[in-house]
Amino acid sequence: MADAVAPAAALNQLQQTRAFGPLAHLPDWQRFAPATVGPALLELLATTEARFEALETSLADAPRTWAAIMEPLERLHDELGALFGWTMHLISVCYSDELQAAYDAARPGYVQLASRMAQSTALFEAMVALRDSDEGGGLDGVRARILAESIRGMARSGVHLKGDARARYQEIRDELSELSNRFSTNLVKEEQQSRVIVEDPAELDGIPPALTEQALQNAIEAGIDASADQGPWHFVVNGVNYMAVAQNGTSAALRERFYRAFRQRGSSAEYDNRPVVARILALRQESAQLLGFDHYAAYSIDAKMAEDTAAVWALMRQLETAARPVAVRERTALERFMRDELGDEQATLAPWDVAFWAERQQESLYSYDSEALRAYFQLPRVLDGLFELVTTLYGVRVREAPSGAVPVWHDDVTFYEVLRDDQVIAGFYVDPLARPGEKRGGAWMNDVVGRSRLLAPPGASASLPVALFVMNARPPGDGRPGLMSLDEVRTLFHEFGHATQHMFTQIDEGGASGMNLVEWDAV
Repeated sequence: MADAVAPAAALNQLQQTRAFGPLAHLPDWQRFAPATVGPALLELLATTEARFEALETSLADAPRTWAAIMEPLERLHDELGALFGWTMHLISVCYSDELQAAYDAARPGYVQLASRMAQSTALFEAMVALRDSDEGGGLDGVRARILAESIRGMARSGVHLKGDARARYQEIRDELSELSNRFSTNLVKEEQQSRVIVEDPAELDGIPPALTEQALQNAIEAGIDASADQGPWHFVVNGVNYMAVAQNGTSAALRERFYRAFRQRGSSAEYDNRPVVARILALRQESAQLLGFDHYAAYSIDAKMAEDTAAVWALMRQLETAARPVAVRERTALERFMRDELGDEQATLAPWDVAFWAERQQESLYSYDSEALRAYFQLPRVLDGLFELVTTLYGVRVREAPSGAVPVWHDDVTFYEVLRDDQVIAGFYVDPLARPGEKRGGAWMNDVVGRSRLLAPPGASASLPVALFVMNARPPGDGRPGLMSLDEVRTLFHEFGHATQHMFTQIDEGGASGMNLVEWDAV
């Protein structure tokens, strides 16, 4: 294990920003080694708490102005959130036990400090006083919304709680943080170990060669004497492999084994998430009631566009009324197709048969082969098409940064700059491929740097927004280009849509730029 770095030196390393042309504040991901992260985050907590206490003290005498309250608060939140956010990102895409342990050492303190700041009576009273002042009445629409939502956010965080209720609320927040962390870690660690093992080569019929090649390599890496002819083949239990087998594997027995293994993730003895979920639900309910809501759903809706839970249920019923009859007809037709193909009038459509026979039905009705379609969706060409569309819609140009010009967290990752009138206005990272046992499943977009005048580098009016988006597309075979499914192409465009909201914001106030303060059911 590497020697620990002194706290102040470690924090200085991670706080150092790098500039690439007009872009600034991009982290050097390689500096986030566990030996540095651990002491750096602890030091950051200590310095941030001291600075927040100084802010609270100053509020007693200083005028209640935007500059005295909201600007120093934004700086504190940015510095705290950036380093913790970047570390959490690395855990989600480059997991290691050592990095997780370094983060875990600081995580309880982070939760407690965040609650401490959100429940500060001095800060809350100063915000209310600013809102009711002459300056508050003259704030522009952006700042007025930031202030109003900041006040409401503190109310939703229990600023009014006293005594035992406040202490209990903090206990709940601490435990929920631990449970959420445990849930995610369980899934990653289980994926590192869980395998569907195939010993009969006949069961591989229909499965794309790139996946069987990787499964063979997994067996070899596990110390098994495996061969391309006789196997065995060790398939990682993740979404990429599951969908490939479910849609293409002709062996119903293998499809069933994969279906059960995939659906049972998070229920093994060592990584059982069922009690974790049950506890999360119970604590959410209790915390919502402490804050004066009947239940957690009402608490959640309070910060969204939907008026109340009744409106949500009304929408769900409307969707079900429209969708269920169609779904029943489609399932009946699919089962009829399967029986005709098998020549068995007694055959029933099992859950692990649906994806397979849906693919065969599409091939029969429309000469549509989703696996063959991948050849038309080579990842580099899809990105070119996406960027051409963005150019048409937004009048910008996307340019790939030269290799090595911008630090990335993995060789799979590419960084791009977005230009308008030959001026860089934003940037983004793309991490497209699955990495079993290292990268959590799914697809998501997140921000690395937000647009903010307070974070502006010298000579600029605001910091330039930088996004990242992550997918788990099927890794290519050796020497072959990455091929995407139509669903993966849709996912790529979907996530880039979120990225455009972040990158093309016109707001210079960090508290409302990008997706900040946009209700989540609108996002």
